[in-house]
Amino acid sequence: MLSIQRVPLHRIILVLCLLTLFGVALFSPVRDNERSDPWGALLVSQALIEQRSIKLDSYPDAVRELGYRVLPLNGHQFYAYPFGTSLAAVPAVAAARMFGMDMALPADDYALQNLLAALSVAALFGLGYLVCRAFVQPWPALIIAAVTVLSTALMPTMGGALWSTNLAVLCVTAALAILVQPEQNRLCGALIGILLVGAYVARPSSLTFIGPALLFLLLARRRMALAALIATGVGFALFVGFSLITHGELLPLYYRGVGRLSAPDAGWVAIALYGLLFSPGRGLIVFSPQLIILIVGCLWLFKQLRYQSVFWLSIGWLGAHLALLGMFYHWWGGYSYGSRLFSDAMPALFPLTALLWRAAAAYTPQIRRAGAGVFLAFALVGGFFNTAQGLFNPQTLYWNVTGAGYYDVEALPEILFDWRFPPFLASLEQFQRRDAALLANPPRPNTLFGRRVWPVVYLRQSAYWNPPGITVDPQLAVLLDRGWHQYEEAWGGRWIRADATIWVESDVAGEVELVLKPYSLYQAADPAVPNILHVQIEDGPVQTQPLTVGHVSVFRFRINQGSTAVHLRYAGGEANINGDPRLLALALENTELTLITVADHDPQ
Repeated sequence: MLSIQRVPLHRIILVLCLLTLFGVALFSPVRDNERSDPWGALLVSQALIEQRSIKLDSYPDAVRELGYRVLPLNGHQFYAYPFGTSLAAVPAVAAARMFGMDMALPADDYALQNLLAALSVAALFGLGYLVCRAFVQPWPALIIAAVTVLSTALMPTMGGALWSTNLAVLCVTAALAILVQPEQNRLCGALIGILLVGAYVARPSSLTFIGPALLFLLLARRRMALAALIATGVGFALFVGFSLITHGELLPLYYRGVGRLSAPDAGWVAIALYGLLFSPGRGLIVFSPQLIILIVGCLWLFKQLRYQSVFWLSIGWLGAHLALLGMFYHWWGGYSYGSRLFSDAMPALFPLTALLWRAAAAYTPQIRRAGAGVFLAFALVGGFFNTAQGLFNPQTLYWNVTGAGYYDVEALPEILFDWRFPPFLASLEQFQRRDAALLANPPRPNTLFGRRVWPVVYLRQSAYWNPPGITVDPQLAVLLDRGWHQYEEAWGGRWIRADATIWVESDVAGEVELVLKPYSLYQAADPAVPNILHVQIEDGPVQTQPLTVGHVSVFRFRINQGSTAVHLRYAGGEANINGDPRLLALALENTELTLITVADHDPQ
């Protein structure tokens, strides 16, 4: 007679947690995939299946909709973001195609993104549990894995869309799960190397884990180190070869990070670090307050932890990632929620928390229960901020972009530091109060505590802000602010809306010449509407000139040292020009900014 062994309760709970996390992410009403950066990654997967290429040339209608997410290069159209997720998603897209889904259709793209994002959350919890089991018993491992996923940026980020972060986090957590196991062999080392390359291809910021992980292997897992190094080297060589074949460059633009690590000085870095850790808009400690207990625990139990190599791997990883973000000109991550840019390094909390839990075993049960209770109480707050608000309060999607006039987070990142209107308490009433406060006391856009938001070095180097069709004097730098659309190679020009702004950065005051050439295909639909362009510098007098299609119009104006706003207003804007649903004004074939005279310096 066969005996049926009773399934351990912790395994049942493990499965229930996997299903619950999958369901929470799948049925969340807050979806970042719609009209956000990940849109287009699955179309690349479809191109690989149908065209055997990552080029998107065969999908012109979809490319037109994707806009800034597509990068023209050497006469071809490429997805502008990392394509690691696209490679990994090929089987899923192939299965979806069998059921009639088309990734060129936004609705099908969003639906598959949603499913894959939810699966990635469940997979992360399972991998985190395996990491924790290397140090603690099943029940603590379950608690730590659940807390780390639910009460950090991992849940709103990975559950909200199929970001490049999702695959990168899965790869580094899988590599971590192998690293912490006591058994060592060359096959495991080779697998770690493959996972490290996969993490980089998915998201280049994974270098903050790859470096410490390889150092950890050399110092603490020497039997696996050689195989891991060989696999990593071969993988990177293949990636470079692939890039040379497809892009004609050693690395695609996104992986080179041109102009991104461009913090102008130590003061900017200090602001960034403070904002990354303690601001109500993006602060890691604010959104995950249980980290306070972890920090206190690390200091309290340092004598026990300092001999654990995995402890130093975790600390080194977190420190490297913080340093990287501190140097990032755009450290708040645009229109994101919470500490999203920290998601890549959050798996470091799996082993770190487990090590603390194990080290605390030396204390009395009363002390351990008290510490665990405080930790879980803080984690509940983090769970409310990240999971409840991040995935189930739709207003958090609009916190960054709802504002009076230009006062969204990109034009005014100082709102990230305003405790009166934190994003984790976003509501319609809050937006109304914030708009009223900003209108009553108007701040200067594009500054952060008196500093320029966009460092000049980035503006001068970046192909994103200085693309074809815009020529900028080397003594100047520009930011194309609200109202500008991306350069469209198919049309040979760039559309702007009826109200657009250029921010001109200069180290000196002087006279600037602005030359605009309207695109030849555009004509105002209503001939009674004059083609008049109004140009206003800051709050100064307005210059007006008629525009003629195919001919240049020249404006001259004075700019200040530092940042100067140049507002363009055009009377002929309307929607559905040439079938385009955007609210457009005119298309510019060419835009030139030249510093023609420099103001004499006052000898006083």
